[in-house]
Amino acid sequence: MKKRQLIYIPKINPNTFLLFYFEGNSGRSYSLRDYTFPTNPPKITYAKEYPYLADEIIVMATWHFDADTISTDNVDYWRDKIQTLNQRYLKILQNSNQQVSMTTINQEITVNPERKPAYQTSSLGKNTDSTLLILSRSGQQIRSVDDWFCFAPPKKGSDHWKDGRSAKELARAWFRTGSPKCPVDLDALLKSHPSTADCVIETAFPEMTTRLDHFHGGGRNHDLILLGHNKDHKILISIEAKADETFGRLIHDELTPKNPHSRTPDRIRLLATSIFGRPIDTALEDLRYQLLYGLAGTLIEAKNQQATLAVFVIHEFISSHTNSTKVNLNDMDFRKFIQSLPGCSGTIVTLDKFAEGIKIPGGQYVPTNIPVLIGKIKSKID
Repeated sequence: MKKRQLIYIPKINPNTFLLFYFEGNSGRSYSLRDYTFPTNPPKITYAKEYPYLADEIIVMATWHFDADTISTDNVDYWRDKIQTLNQRYLKILQNSNQQVSMTTINQEITVNPERKPAYQTSSLGKNTDSTLLILSRSGQQIRSVDDWFCFAPPKKGSDHWKDGRSAKELARAWFRTGSPKCPVDLDALLKSHPSTADCVIETAFPEMTTRLDHFHGGGRNHDLILLGHNKDHKILISIEAKADETFGRLIHDELTPKNPHSRTPDRIRLLATSIFGRPIDTALEDLRYQLLYGLAGTLIEAKNQQATLAVFVIHEFISSHTNSTKVNLNDMDFRKFIQSLPGCSGTIVTLDKFAEGIKIPGGQYVPTNIPVLIGKIKSKID
């Protein structure tokens, strides 16, 4: 009989877990798994890229033959199990202020396959309560900055979760008062435009991924997706958080990847035609690919969520530790990107105001009929 042993490695990623399979005398094999949300029913996907080699993972995991095992393919069980481990790990970590071994965590967990899962299967963003909900991809409610890291950490985990850096400061911005609340700078931006002035944000989803096309991998990872409404629109807002990190490499560089089998050049050409309405030329090659992915992902996710207005916002966090040269470069790259969009060639890009009049031609995946606003805000965090 096949047995599965759960190994939890928070050092890698609090939302990822490792399964070891036992099958008779065939030895052990490893498989990294992650959950995608929302799907109905929930779907398990294999992790395609990971920063650690298999041998390193095994060493970090520490093999415990006496750890809990269970023979089940029940998705709900594994989802509930990892959420329970996450919660317990965070609590122990807060109390002890040190790393916790898997053995300690196992001693605190009671295996209960009948326990009901702690995630929601309703449509993304459905919230009948007047209180703003922040949810992880698995539907776990986020009630604090610590919860944010526990249930929706950045891609590289603790390496990107640092004071003054964009991932952690974005989470703090939504919990300035102790409960979820729209940051004042974002609220002011929304109120500055008639299409978003009365927007009520209902639900927020950190670290949400949108598939951009039919090519393998390479989805758009939104730092935060917001769903809201007003009397005229269902509104989807995608937030890209920055301190002084760049908007990725130039499109020119992405068109010549090190891996000859990469489909990144095909993806960029497809998205560029959909966003700019023309093949990539020397002017487009000088733009940053993350802004192209960000705008395309915003529009595609707006279509996925049946929104009638899409909003793409760069939220920049400025402190005494940010590099002013890099910040100025980001400003220039953002302005250059806006002015390259159809209908915006002469646009004066102003902080805290939306660029509008954008005429996205659309394509196979990017919708043509959803209006979009793009803006940038800066928050001082010192």
